[in-house]
Amino acid sequence: MPFLFLIVWWFSALASATENTGVIFNNDYKGVLSLAQSDGVPCLPRALLEEWGVKIARFSAAEWRNDGCLAATAFRRARLQYWYRPQARLLTVLLPGDWVRPQQNGVSTSRWDDGINAAFVNYRLSATHRAGAEQVWHDNHDAVLELTNGLNVGPWRLRYNSTLWHDERGQWRSRSRERYLARSIRPLRARLLLGDGATGGDQFESIGFTGLSLASDEAMYPDSWRPFSPWINGYARTPAEVIINQNGSRVYRINVQPGTFVIRNFYPPDADGNLELIVRESDGSERQRIIPYSTVPNLVQNNIVSVKSVVGRYRAFYSEMRDPPLFWQGTAAWGILPRLTLFGGMQHARDYSALVAGSGFSLYRWGALSADITLARYQEKQGYRGAAGRLRYARAFFSRQANMHVSLLWYPRQGRFRTLRETLETGSDDELNDRRWRSEIAFNKVIDEDSSLSLGWQHSEQRDRRTTGSSWALTFDGRVRQIEVSLSAGFTHSAWDGNEAAFSLNVSVPISLGRFNASAGYALDYAAHDALLQTVNLSGSALADYRLRYDFSLGRQRHGERSYSASLGYRADGNESNLWLERAGKLRTASLESSGSVLLHAGGVTLGQTLGDTAGLVTIPESPGLAVYNQFGVKSNARGEILVSYLTPWRVNRITLDTLDFPSGLCANVDELDVVPSWGAIVQTRFAKPQQQQASLCE
Repeated sequence: MPFLFLIVWWFSALASATENTGVIFNNDYKGVLSLAQSDGVPCLPRALLEEWGVKIARFSAAEWRNDGCLAATAFRRARLQYWYRPQARLLTVLLPGDWVRPQQNGVSTSRWDDGINAAFVNYRLSATHRAGAEQVWHDNHDAVLELTNGLNVGPWRLRYNSTLWHDERGQWRSRSRERYLARSIRPLRARLLLGDGATGGDQFESIGFTGLSLASDEAMYPDSWRPFSPWINGYARTPAEVIINQNGSRVYRINVQPGTFVIRNFYPPDADGNLELIVRESDGSERQRIIPYSTVPNLVQNNIVSVKSVVGRYRAFYSEMRDPPLFWQGTAAWGILPRLTLFGGMQHARDYSALVAGSGFSLYRWGALSADITLARYQEKQGYRGAAGRLRYARAFFSRQANMHVSLLWYPRQGRFRTLRETLETGSDDELNDRRWRSEIAFNKVIDEDSSLSLGWQHSEQRDRRTTGSSWALTFDGRVRQIEVSLSAGFTHSAWDGNEAAFSLNVSVPISLGRFNASAGYALDYAAHDALLQTVNLSGSALADYRLRYDFSLGRQRHGERSYSASLGYRADGNESNLWLERAGKLRTASLESSGSVLLHAGGVTLGQTLGDTAGLVTIPESPGLAVYNQFGVKSNARGEILVSYLTPWRVNRITLDTLDFPSGLCANVDELDVVPSWGAIVQTRFAKPQQQQASLCE
């Protein structure tokens, strides 16, 4: 062993003590880090090891050096091994698996980056023309312009979202959708917001507000302190863009290489809400599947307190209120023991008040369980009160790549329970007074790298044991050889609308059109109260970088009515445009949409695709026409700039140059850099200018 340490010391001494070094930890590349070395031993600080998932509690206080790094004696006890290659500037570290937690992706706070000062505008302009058999084409049209405006100054985020539209009667209208000023407060692991927002739905029902909010941001904690994340498997035929949506919003985006991929470090922002997985191939083809997701909220790490507070005016999501009432709300969750979390909260508005209290239990490999009760008192024509009890269970079967969630909501007979939203928006609805219980079950199973099965069931009853609603849905998405199949079936019973059965089948077969790929598809949709619809389509892409996408389809209903549609989409470096033409019976429709973003920063104005909450500006000086793997189908502009639309806040994001697409003989000394953006940041990544060398010297 001393001889081994002597060899390691000799090689380590060849490198500078503080130079940037690529690190591989347990066969997982951790990026380029600035690591100091002392006496040939790399400095591995506590925050960095925790970021990698090492079980810090297993090291005693004596095994940490005065500079905060792990001592060599701890290396030997933990059987930690490392090798340094000075020419490659690469450090490899191996630690036995029982010393490392799975599902860990926390980040040292010293690497958080608030990004550059910048202003941006996201825009989406759409126009639609409709005409019937005896109508003039331009007599029936409308247009909508949606704007998301942002200004970043240091850690502060100012946002203003608005919509302007021209309706069919020729009138112009506008509406402000959302406006707020926000920033993250790092010492508190929280986010401060002034303006329009929405409360969390972990204890009380989520509602909109205009006011002041201070809430803990669990995304700022290491992943091992958070509830389980779903393992999402998939398959890409070509270099592809993988997108995950939840509750109608894009929440995750990553680029993957051909073959199977597994996403293990994604934590959905909402505790409830199915995930929509979209795999967008570089040839323009696209596959989608739904992943049911729900977890037990309110569970926090031992000795951690999560607090969320709001004061402001109620803001309805889907309607306008003339005199919205003032309200305040506060909730807290405390990890009192390693497996036990206590939580509770208060909510108060004019003529309404509510209390909630409960506890959550971590059952480790058997999942998690929580129970709570909410008491409400409100005033309508007279005073009422009621209660609601809730029981939730969730479990992730990581080895079998499956997860399930069970929820039961019960309303005792003695009361008339209402949430704040129900009190303000539904009035004296007798159906709410007769609720007895509601249950939900969701199960998702990943069969292989590109096949999954999901099952969902819901049921609700009134106090007279009359079923007011029940439904079940079964979905299968898979691939048989090269043929993609999606099958779904469902049944819904409603006391007011009767029974409804639905069935759909989608089959897609890849075909070759010269050097471009395309796919031919068949779809069948059946609903008991609607006509049977069958559709055949041809879709694919063309031009360089597969920038042009097309889709042609022919549909036929059971009664013989036919529909025709065609769509073209073109992705430019700074814009994306789509054109749809459709004819169904006597109705003809044409729609045009254009979307993108404009970023104003110290270096000038940069155009790009639509930006998400957290984005990046990549600069490759004097290098137009280059690409990065992080942004699908986009090249650098004349100044060598590329906008990366989506980055994950508080986590390591690797920005990688697409060196395979470099001109012959052009080499980059560094082709990958890491950024760790804070929430809402626009971080700038600067690469060195690639140099012209002999093609044989470019790796």
